[in-house]
Amino acid sequence: MNPECIGINTLPPRTHLHGFTNEAEAINAKPLDSHWHLNLDGNWRFRLYQKPTDLDEGCIKPDGKDSEWDSIKVPGNWTMQGYDSPHYTNVQMPFAHQPPKVPEENPTGVYRSCFTLPKGWKERRTVIHFGGVESAFFVFCNGNKVGFSKDSRTPVEFNLTPWIVSGTNHLTVVVIRWSDGSFLEDQDHWWMAGPHRSIYLRSTAMTYLEDLFSLGELNQNLDEGSLEVEARVSFTGPVESGWKVGIQLIDPDGNRVFPSMQHEEIPVAEQTRINLGHLIRFSKKIHNPELWNTETPKLYNLLLCLFDPFGNEIEWTSCKVGFRRVEIKNRELLINSRPVLIQGVNRHEHDPHNGKTVSRESMLQDILLMKKYNFNAVRCAHYPNDSQWYELCDEYGIYVVDEANIETHHYYGRLCREPQWANAFLDRTRRMVETNKNHPCIIMWSLGNESGYGPNHASCAGWIRERDKSRLLHYEGALRPEFQGDWQPEAGFNSLATDVIAPMYPEIHDLVEWVRTTKDERPLIMCEYSHAMGNSNGSLSDYWDIIRQNHGLQGGFIWDWVDQGLDPDGKGHWDYGGDFGDEPNDANFCINGLVWPDRQPHPAMQEFKKLVQPVIARAVDLQKGKLELLNRRDFTGLEDIRLEWKLEIGGETIQKGILETLEANPGQSIPIELNLAGPEVLPGKEVYLTLLYILKTSCKWADEGHELGWDQFRIREFENNTEHGGFFIRGHNSAKISKSKTEIKVESDLGRLSFDTNSGRLKQIHCGDRDLLASSPQLNVWRAPTDNDGLKAWIGNEDKSLSNLISVSTLSRWLKAGLDQIRLTKERCSVSEVFTRRDSSAESGQKQPGLTNLEQNLERSLLHIEVEQCYSCGPISEAFVHHTIWHVFPDLSLWMENMVMVHEELNDLPRIGISFQIQEGFEEFEWFGNGPHESYCDRMAGVRVGRFHSTVNEQYVPYIVPQEHGNKTGLRWIILKDVNCSGLFISGSGLFEGSVSHYPDAHLYSTSHAYKLQSHPETSVYLDYRQRGLGTGSCGPDTLERYLIPSGIHHFDYVFRPFDPRKTDPEELF
Repeated sequence: MNPECIGINTLPPRTHLHGFTNEAEAINAKPLDSHWHLNLDGNWRFRLYQKPTDLDEGCIKPDGKDSEWDSIKVPGNWTMQGYDSPHYTNVQMPFAHQPPKVPEENPTGVYRSCFTLPKGWKERRTVIHFGGVESAFFVFCNGNKVGFSKDSRTPVEFNLTPWIVSGTNHLTVVVIRWSDGSFLEDQDHWWMAGPHRSIYLRSTAMTYLEDLFSLGELNQNLDEGSLEVEARVSFTGPVESGWKVGIQLIDPDGNRVFPSMQHEEIPVAEQTRINLGHLIRFSKKIHNPELWNTETPKLYNLLLCLFDPFGNEIEWTSCKVGFRRVEIKNRELLINSRPVLIQGVNRHEHDPHNGKTVSRESMLQDILLMKKYNFNAVRCAHYPNDSQWYELCDEYGIYVVDEANIETHHYYGRLCREPQWANAFLDRTRRMVETNKNHPCIIMWSLGNESGYGPNHASCAGWIRERDKSRLLHYEGALRPEFQGDWQPEAGFNSLATDVIAPMYPEIHDLVEWVRTTKDERPLIMCEYSHAMGNSNGSLSDYWDIIRQNHGLQGGFIWDWVDQGLDPDGKGHWDYGGDFGDEPNDANFCINGLVWPDRQPHPAMQEFKKLVQPVIARAVDLQKGKLELLNRRDFTGLEDIRLEWKLEIGGETIQKGILETLEANPGQSIPIELNLAGPEVLPGKEVYLTLLYILKTSCKWADEGHELGWDQFRIREFENNTEHGGFFIRGHNSAKISKSKTEIKVESDLGRLSFDTNSGRLKQIHCGDRDLLASSPQLNVWRAPTDNDGLKAWIGNEDKSLSNLISVSTLSRWLKAGLDQIRLTKERCSVSEVFTRRDSSAESGQKQPGLTNLEQNLERSLLHIEVEQCYSCGPISEAFVHHTIWHVFPDLSLWMENMVMVHEELNDLPRIGISFQIQEGFEEFEWFGNGPHESYCDRMAGVRVGRFHSTVNEQYVPYIVPQEHGNKTGLRWIILKDVNCSGLFISGSGLFEGSVSHYPDAHLYSTSHAYKLQSHPETSVYLDYRQRGLGTGSCGPDTLERYLIPSGIHHFDYVFRPFDPRKTDPEELF
């Protein structure tokens, strides 16, 4: 392979334009309606060879025998259609060869098709367009070699005119899977093969519009625009004078801006010294243009027509124009003179069934989801996307960082310095810019990703700065030229290559330190942060707190949008690296999106949506219903939003209302007053005011009634006895206590409790003619590891993990300590009917609040069982000492007090609490606490307090790699009940965490894929004093210290109450 050969006979890159026969077609801009467009997508004949040298000459001849060949879909990857296989790697290359060499065994696909030249095309020029082919390919027309190209992600065109015949024409495309170009495409996604974007023919006259560059510029005051148009015309034959280009601009309402078409004559370009070729320029002032931004993406339609010397219309075309201004001032990125926060996400092109072939419908689905969840920006990771993506971003309003198809991650810092790769670097950069330059959504060009920084990048940066002064440059690698280490540069470091400081996965404290100490005038926008692998995105709220508090921090792009799980056979499950026999691989490191492959949102999407919602409230005087609303939007008011509010007591709505009109300019705060009436509140009930910000009328991306955001406030002034401990004894039931050598029983007309006499363990709760427990409550310090705790696939292979930047350190430490299999080594218990609390003055650690109310009920108790259990793990003999006191009451209520002493060497636990199992059938699940979806101590901004009804099955979150899920924070109580009128109510003296599941942690940990999980009939119940935060440790900062569980002494307690749901409302128990 030869990296200096970037193509043979390829046409110069141009913007994505289509030719039309008249103005009406150009306005409509649907290429399939144009007579000069012929779509070649569909079924082609196909044969796969093991390597290029296996091909025979017959496969490219027009009369080649291909009737026995297979049929394959184009566009499409052959690797997703039953040939060869997908291959996933992150940093490492999929083969061991040094650049530019590739394997001799190099799958080569031959595609054959034919077309009939449409009427009127023969005397014209015919061009074939390939939207994207992975990775290198040759084109043959009627047996003639047309050309060759590399670069899998940008369009390329060839002139077929010399080889076209009237009637039937034969095309052969030979695609080679691995090329030297592969070393520039090491991009943390699936390696595929084949033509994954559309192929079509376009016809032009012999004199034709070659290219167009249009810009809608703005002055400082934003009240005058300048339409800058640069059009280039080419003459296939002799150059003639008298040819003209005319333009007309149509505003967003469909009105023509110019009284008549504006014309300029095309230069013959025969002058010496002053000669720009057949290039013409228009510069037209537009008074008070409607502006393009992410909130109001106003688009104008630019029409162009090429006229011959006799005034005949030869070719029409059109493109969208957005008037907007992008600049940096005072360490801020400004869009239309307003500082904006980048609420962004990185996005790979991915379809679970079609690989790199992504339909327009799928693209639109992504954009609608992004808009609904308050995203405003996308980084095209790590290559230019299909042209339709930019059209949709223009239309719906998404800021885009467009990225050159360059990533040399395995050879970071090497290829950017080697001269033989310079042409390839520049060619890929030029193709990106020239192809996509007319899209107003693009606010930055990126020089690529994770490729170091060297002279090859510098040439690309210089070329872009001369070609397009309307946009900014972005490149993270310029901060770390030779290795992926410290990102904090000296002021102005490598500013040729990047106008923004764009680190990857920075620590929060490093961001704050940079803001406080830097002299760099560039704003900081994280190009990747909050790695969304599995159950992730811990501390997202901490990032956004410092973003809003510190000038110069302007958001960033979460990594990344979609889990890259594959389902080529349509079986309904997702596979990842290694599942296709692809070696080497990086396992499930491609499963790191905010949405599943089918675009269902992960729970973390709710967290992001809440943090960046367009309006937020601040309490002023809640008793009087006085609040202040801040409009966080950059360009629009709140006229399209209504405020719906409700006042809840114990999760039940008692008052509600609507504010139909909200008037606040961008960035403005306004006072509001709600008509709240002071309610009567029973002791212990919590009062919450919830505000919902609702879309009043349907818009382009959401229907009327869509919830844009919410706020919630607790009104303690309305509450009565807020220190209530959640425990009242019901009636004066008589109960019988019986003891034997093996069992202690407490029986009444309500049911039965039983304890093991020797161990003191709770054996059973019997209520409503059935047993509730399937196992006894016991100490639990383990969780099914999240991907941020450590990738299961790499455990035992830490060297490979480190080489691929995949973290397993936390999980390795836990496993080494033996936390997954703590062993009970000693236990003792004592039983008494009179309880005297021992002196605990020597104990350290903080007890839960609310104990006073519970202790006041102890005089009504029947029995007290004190248990001490000692657990070892790893080499530590007394890793955990668990003291439990069971207090038994006549109504069969149980108060379980816990004190756990954790050995000082175990200073970072997965969780601390208890777990047990409930018998089959207890499917109904209800709770009062944070919801409705899962939350964790470092990811709970997106949940609100309420009373929620669900099922155990619905608590399952199907992360592609099974792991911890479904946790609820801020719990006051939970309930499990069956259809036969048996229920178990669980509360505590303070807030606790918990979850219920048909998938025990051990099963989750031992299972590699979600589709391999088997549901258990019993329900596993996890009650936690605390669970470790999620962090983003799979690729980025681990869980912050304040979200860890330290060693020492921990106090927590729970109350268990069996009850009959027909007779008792759970609220009456609390």
